[in-house]
Amino acid sequence: MFFYQKPLIFMLISGIWLLSSPANAQTEQPIPRDGDSSAEAEDTYASQEELQALRQELAVMREALEAAREEQRASDEAAKARLEASEEAVHAAVDEKIDNAKEERRQIRKLVPGSHDEYGYELGAGLFLSSYVQGQYEWHQDSEDAISVDGALLNQNRFLLRRGRIKLAGDYRYGGVNLELDMSTTAGDFRMAVRRAEAYLQYKKSDDALPLIQVGAGVIDTRFGYDIATSSRSRLFMERALMVRSIWPDPADVGVSARGAYKWLRYSFQVVNGEPRNSPSGFPGLAPSASPDFIFRAGADAPVNGRFRISGNLSFLQGKGFSPGRTATKGTLEWSDRNEDGVAQNTEIRGVPGRSAAPSLTYNRWAAGLDVQLRLKTRLGTSMLYGEAMLAENLDRALYVSNPIAEGMNQRMFGYYVGLTQEFTRWAIAGFRYDFYDPHSDLFESRAGKIHTYDQSIHTYSLVAGFQLPERGRLLLQYDVIRDHYGRDGAGVPRDLSNNTLTLRLQVQL
Repeated sequence: MFFYQKPLIFMLISGIWLLSSPANAQTEQPIPRDGDSSAEAEDTYASQEELQALRQELAVMREALEAAREEQRASDEAAKARLEASEEAVHAAVDEKIDNAKEERRQIRKLVPGSHDEYGYELGAGLFLSSYVQGQYEWHQDSEDAISVDGALLNQNRFLLRRGRIKLAGDYRYGGVNLELDMSTTAGDFRMAVRRAEAYLQYKKSDDALPLIQVGAGVIDTRFGYDIATSSRSRLFMERALMVRSIWPDPADVGVSARGAYKWLRYSFQVVNGEPRNSPSGFPGLAPSASPDFIFRAGADAPVNGRFRISGNLSFLQGKGFSPGRTATKGTLEWSDRNEDGVAQNTEIRGVPGRSAAPSLTYNRWAAGLDVQLRLKTRLGTSMLYGEAMLAENLDRALYVSNPIAEGMNQRMFGYYVGLTQEFTRWAIAGFRYDFYDPHSDLFESRAGKIHTYDQSIHTYSLVAGFQLPERGRLLLQYDVIRDHYGRDGAGVPRDLSNNTLTLRLQVQL
């Protein structure tokens, strides 16, 4: 069977055998002796010459045989390599199809509020139960073992429960509900509150398809840009960008929404009270003004090929803020015991005039944003390069709360961030993000009798790395380098305040 498969080798071996036979026969010729006839001697010498020629021809054929064997071995190795490459290509294609199916499932669950993440347990009848806990330790460079003048603790080096959430969701062909509770010790006590409570109706062509339209009402998540709409469960970095956190202290607000998808197009329209949950501006969950905020987002999410995906959105917000005004006050007398003798003297008493009441007023506020995400899948893992930019006016609701009525001028703000995340196989992940935020672009201050622009911009460099159990848990370490102008030197000139932070977080989800 071997000779039928290797005809060239068979022919060479046959030729060597045939040539070897007469050669061996020639070696048996007697060596000419003295006295033999000259004809016999000439025949003997001729036979020796023929023998030498046959030996040379045999050596050439042996070399050809060895070369043929080497060529056959190379051909076999090449065929084996092609087979292995073909098997690897098949496995890669299968893995790619599985990853694409998972990504499509994630996209569907992101859009459907009742099952926007890929975690949890199916309870039956379309109900899903999921939960996750984020416990962490924070170190702040500017912490002190003291209290401020208003009684707040200055120490921020502590353990805390950042988020502990339980979610019950039900998604059906034409509607669903979503209920989520949040537990946290961030505010200094043990709190549990409603994080999300939404009922919605929808229309989609099949149970596994994205809804063409979905209308919901209740406590909903704000859909503006990318960062605010990304779940804290799946986000790699500890917190959202400072720009986003200043405008939206929390993504949850009360209102109605309409959103949907058609092929690679995405859209969302919301009408909300404009007072997010946990907002320090005064009225979270309420509506101090009859004028709501209108939020519109339109974008696309499309795969370029099996490994590369691009998505992005344009977002707009238009609404009205609320300035509560003030009540009237009466004139009063104020005593300052300058010499600390406990006796009131005329020079220590002064009058404080009363103030007239100021009415409550509303003011316009708006925002516009652009975000882009690029995802690439390789053998190493998924890489994502993404960024977002935002321009807004009178919309800071956490860091420098906007009130143009009291300040007498509009507060313009601008910010952006750029981030890169990289998976290292399924078990490790790392990322870097640069975040810039200028909360007031038109601010001035007086120093030594001169007017100077006061730069309030904040630059944050965040580096995070850690390990993960896919769809189950993460252990992450993040260091934030913060550059700002909140400190002062000996001459009163603004300088950088030493306020870098370090966070170690353990997250487990069910």
